[in-house]
Amino acid sequence: MTFQKDLLTVIVPTKERPDTLKHCLRTLVEQKDPRLQIIVSDNVSGPETKAVFDSFSSDKRLKYIRPESRLGMSEHYDFALSHADGEWVTIIGDDDGLLPDAVSDFFELIKGRDVKAVNTCQCKFYWPNEEQGRSSKLTIMTGSGVEIRETKPWLMRVLRGNEKFIALPYIYTGGFVHADVIDEIRKKSGGRFFSSMNPDIYSGVAVALTIDHYLYSWKPLAIAGISKHSIGAAASTAAWVKEDIKNLPFYTESAIGYHPALGNGVVYTIPMDVYESFLRAAPLRKDDMGITMEDQLALSIVHAAEDRKDDVYALCKTLAKQNGVDFAKVEQQLTLLKIQTRVTRTAKNIIRGIFRTGEGKRQVVKDPAIRNVYDAAEKIREIFKARKKAA
Repeated sequence: MTFQKDLLTVIVPTKERPDTLKHCLRTLVEQKDPRLQIIVSDNVSGPETKAVFDSFSSDKRLKYIRPESRLGMSEHYDFALSHADGEWVTIIGDDDGLLPDAVSDFFELIKGRDVKAVNTCQCKFYWPNEEQGRSSKLTIMTGSGVEIRETKPWLMRVLRGNEKFIALPYIYTGGFVHADVIDEIRKKSGGRFFSSMNPDIYSGVAVALTIDHYLYSWKPLAIAGISKHSIGAAASTAAWVKEDIKNLPFYTESAIGYHPALGNGVVYTIPMDVYESFLRAAPLRKDDMGITMEDQLALSIVHAAEDRKDDVYALCKTLAKQNGVDFAKVEQQLTLLKIQTRVTRTAKNIIRGIFRTGEGKRQVVKDPAIRNVYDAAEKIREIFKARKKAA
């Protein structure tokens, strides 16, 4: 693919969310750095979405695209990715945002460094949700400094359940990938970048299988927003009625579907989704890297939410039978994995106390005046400015 050097493309895929999109776009258009392209990819929404875009259209860095018909999430992401002109690309949700000066900070991060992927620590913002009786909550990460991470060891940590997938070099909120890497993955994957219905997790696995190292910054550049529109929120409001969840557009609109060896994806845990992406990424790896379904099923049970453990257990038992896995061995792994999880968590806390990283502390702000992700970005600006002045 051809790209424009020293240009960062920020893609905002959106579908029927004009209420959050306008605040997301404010965090983008107020970036002062000209090395920015903003693509709003409208997945066949009503006229309100285009009206929000038009309200910002005086900014020439903005570009509006729209597929001919509605697409599944990953298919839509691939469609949007094909329109990116930047040497570097990131995708953010339409309820997410960039921190003030994030574009300039990003280019400062990569300056003089031989890297093809960058991941950054995330701030999180829970949008107020009157329907669920939830007030706004902002979690600010106060870290600084960078690390050069080898991809394979970090991927193995995630596959073993010792790290969250957001530690990987993914292309979603706070993660940035070079166009060369995108092109290489496409060439090995039949022309598409996203080969799983879970695009964020898949991108982290795919990129980790494609490059040797990446840059991780403890200083956040983005805010991950959780609103009433978020897929996780939609699933929770379905009250864990599997029939309701199965009818969510995330499932019904996907042409890719879940990996056939692992069911339909309705009953899931994060380890199951990571493993699904690992299986989908087979064209990008030479072997199975010692990852077995037996271990992954056990991990899925151990990490299942309390209200879903019975469903996950039943699913894993069914999957074991379908795939010729001895479920007795899966059960034997459970006690060991529970112990390992506790030991790993304790060890990480000890290591953090001995060896300083740039992780910093979490600062939680509960302020009813913070109504949207733009307000959250401005609050973070205010706090960082005060901290810098006091230092």
